[in-house]
Amino acid sequence: MNTTNLKRKLFILIYFVTFSIFLYYWKGHPIVSLIGTCVFSSIAYAISTTWLISSFRKITGKQRYIWLWLGLCGFCLLVAQLYWTIYQITFQTIPYGNLGDLIRLIGYVMNLIALFYVMKVMKDTIPMIAFLFHVVILMIVGFSICWSFIIHPILNYPRELSVLSSSISTGYILLDASLFFAIICLLYSSFNPAVRKVFYMISLPLLIQIMADAFYNYQSYYEKYTNGNYVNLLWPMAQLLMGLSALLSREFQWIQRESRMKIGSPENKGFYITYISSGLFLIVSLVYHQGKLDVLQIGIYLIMLLLLFKQVFSTIENRRMIEKLYRLAGSESTNQTGTGSTKRGNYIQGLFLKIEELVHFDALTKLANNSLFHKRVQLEIDLMQHREGKFSILFIDMDRFKNINDRLGHHGGNLLLQQIADRFCSTLGGKAMISRMSGDEFTILLPDTNQQKSILVAEKIIHEFSKPFFIKGNEVYSTASIGISIYPDHGNDVDVLMKNADTAMYLAKEEGKNQFKIFSVTLQQKQTRRIELESQLRRAIQQEQFLLYYQPLVELGSGGVVGTEALIRWNHPELGMISPLEFIPLAEDTGLIEPIGTWVMKTACQQMKEWQEAGLTNIFISVNVSAKQFKDPLFTSKVVGILSETGLDPHLLKIELTESVLQDIEIMIPILMRLKDLGVKIAIDDFGTGYSSLAYLKHLPIDCLKIDKAFIDELIDNPEGPLVKTIMSMGKNLQYEVIAEGIETKEQVKFLKEIDCVLGQGYYYSRPLSATEFESYVNESYLTAAVS
Repeated sequence: MNTTNLKRKLFILIYFVTFSIFLYYWKGHPIVSLIGTCVFSSIAYAISTTWLISSFRKITGKQRYIWLWLGLCGFCLLVAQLYWTIYQITFQTIPYGNLGDLIRLIGYVMNLIALFYVMKVMKDTIPMIAFLFHVVILMIVGFSICWSFIIHPILNYPRELSVLSSSISTGYILLDASLFFAIICLLYSSFNPAVRKVFYMISLPLLIQIMADAFYNYQSYYEKYTNGNYVNLLWPMAQLLMGLSALLSREFQWIQRESRMKIGSPENKGFYITYISSGLFLIVSLVYHQGKLDVLQIGIYLIMLLLLFKQVFSTIENRRMIEKLYRLAGSESTNQTGTGSTKRGNYIQGLFLKIEELVHFDALTKLANNSLFHKRVQLEIDLMQHREGKFSILFIDMDRFKNINDRLGHHGGNLLLQQIADRFCSTLGGKAMISRMSGDEFTILLPDTNQQKSILVAEKIIHEFSKPFFIKGNEVYSTASIGISIYPDHGNDVDVLMKNADTAMYLAKEEGKNQFKIFSVTLQQKQTRRIELESQLRRAIQQEQFLLYYQPLVELGSGGVVGTEALIRWNHPELGMISPLEFIPLAEDTGLIEPIGTWVMKTACQQMKEWQEAGLTNIFISVNVSAKQFKDPLFTSKVVGILSETGLDPHLLKIELTESVLQDIEIMIPILMRLKDLGVKIAIDDFGTGYSSLAYLKHLPIDCLKIDKAFIDELIDNPEGPLVKTIMSMGKNLQYEVIAEGIETKEQVKFLKEIDCVLGQGYYYSRPLSATEFESYVNESYLTAAVS
């Protein structure tokens, strides 16, 4: 036990004994007794208020306000005590029904508010709506009885009282009755043992206070109260115990994992008091109005009594059945005799466990589900309110899962999800909570984890998931894109933390997958802009906001133009020119890449046909096609339709594909073959950065490899250019045309010429041009080449 709290308990004991001795010896001396009572009471109220406000300042969470309101009550009692003492010394009379009583009543209202805060803390541990009905019923019963047998007789007593005195008398009774019934309701309803322990400590001083008020009101009303009365000992004692309760409440947590009480257990029988009090109220009412009731009123009373008894018996029977079910389910299986009872208990217990599993766990992976994960995060948030600390949430989306699921079928996808779950468990161990949200999305809760530890965990996951999975004899890869949010840096609410982790995950996926991102304001701004662009992307198609620019493809030796690559731009009326690096991933995610891609190809082919008719006959046009667009079963038919509609010679069209298209090589080769049969040329764009398999490369029906700009950039720091040389040599050996992208310096051109690279493009020659600018550029290049 805390040594400081032990000293405080000893102080309260000494205080009680000293105050009692003082009252005993100085009872016959009114002035001494009055001043001593004031001093003793004021000390108690001041110390108690200090303890309560201190607890309010040191405790975190919504329960701290309980101690604030109780502390304010203590302050009101202190002010009222000082007022009474000054009043008695000044006027030589014992006040009743004055400003001091009014201040004291204000303090009682604060006590009642504190009890409502207890209810607020307990809102997750009791069925609140039903509880409030019980509270209201008890309040009506209590008020009705108090009015009929106490308040009304006082108001009609022959002694003359001022309006203030009558109101204060009534106020004491009503507030004490309200406190009493609220205490009873909460005592019978606080299912959480931790909350109930605190509530017991609050209830004891409140009950002492109610008892003191009852004695005081009785003695004062009948003019029997005198200074030095032992009732003066009860109020400061109650307040000191209240302050001690606040201090003791710091020694344990309010929140427990199992907060809800099982239906049918003995703890949940407190609501019977509502039925009993209601029944007694009806009986008392019948007796009270005896001789004044007609047959109709008696009938109404009897019907209400019968309905009440029916409700009580129904509740008792329901609880008996539920308790019996729990006993059969195993709670008393050890006391059962006979194998039949045991088997039946095991069977029912198994059903309960199965229901629990279905409610809180994912059936496929056996991981926690979304519901249980949210509850666990909320619990972690509640625990963090009692101590400083951090935890993190990892939101994970499995890369390429859909492709694997489409390739291996639904059963293969399920097997992969199970292996993913197993790998998460083996990678993270038992401290983390892992859940499957839906589909291929997973979430991980890392308790007591800061940003640095979260990064280490994310790196470990990425490393482990770079290893292959084996499904039905197939080696497949599914890496992880991870978003991280940290409590409380990125939010103090479950939904906010989840949303921010999801935002970070999406940007990790957008920027290349197989990586992690930690949430930040910058990421949030990117997500906000992404959402804004997504809502306007559809309108961009309808309002023809897209433009095509054309970057010349030149022969490195002569500088003559041999072709062009069509590049899309979004000319937004408000945001200006938007890069395809920003909106193309968005179009792929929203499914708009297909109509946009079709527009690009059709527009490029139309423009190429116009140039051809204008005399530019020795060039071709390249069009980029995304993986999603290429995998459309109708893609080949759309290409045929566009070529037919525009009248363009298929040999003048080159389709550029990224290496990611080649991940499902068996599916892609037939499509490539059909395009080759049409006469369309095929190029692999950004070669060397993706998934190309050299074993398949020589069998692919392609015409061209385009060396990625990143490799050309390396020539500045590494003039030897080993990677560029390797790709160039590979292209030559496979008899592919090789094009260098992103040429920006004279030195790069020189190196490429030396290794026999014939074609290239980049800002060294020209930026992307409008159609008119490109036509002029081509004509000038022809003249330059002719002069050379």
